Amino acid sequence: MPSKNRPEDWNLFSPKAPRRGGPFTALGQVLLVLVVFSLLGAGGVYVTRYREQQTASVSATVTAFAPTREALINATAEVRTGQTATLEAATAQLAAEAIGSGAVTGNGELFGDPINREVVGQVVPGDQILFLEERLVGGVPWFRIRITEASAERSDGAAANDAEGWVEGIILSQPTPVAVP
Repeated sequence: MPSKNRPEDWNLFSPKAPRRGGPFTALGQVLLVLVVFSLLGAGGVYVTRYREQQTASVSATVTAFAPTREALINATAEVRTGQTATLEAATAQLAAEAIGSGAVTGNGELFGDPINREVVGQVVPGDQILFLEERLVGGVPWFRIRITEASAERSDGAAANDAEGWVEGIILSQPTPVAVP
């Protein structure tokens, strides 16, 4: 005897209800959900491994460059210390003779030494000076001078008479030979 259920009966009794699928529809939906979750899991594993690889790469780079950075810092400090010591030794062994005398032609600063550039005072145009030593620092001529007669147009920060220090040669006149008294 044939089945008494007919597909059109379902539509007749519940016209707005969704059609029920069979077992293949349920299997397809379950497989689709499993595929989506598998893809999400695989993507998460890939992202995690990639991030760990990037972190390890950055860590290796930092570790590789740390000794180089330390060596550069130490070498720079040693060079500065050596330059300062050399300058101090050369200054201590200066002869009593001056290179010559001259005048300041432009405003500038009087430095304790040309390398560290610690400001001792200022020089102004008209200051009379004695040239004590000449040195090239970075291709720029520097002169160690002593102020013998201060200019009348002095400011508050100007160096006093008999002040000694280093000045860039561009703001000084040419030295005229003279012996130190």
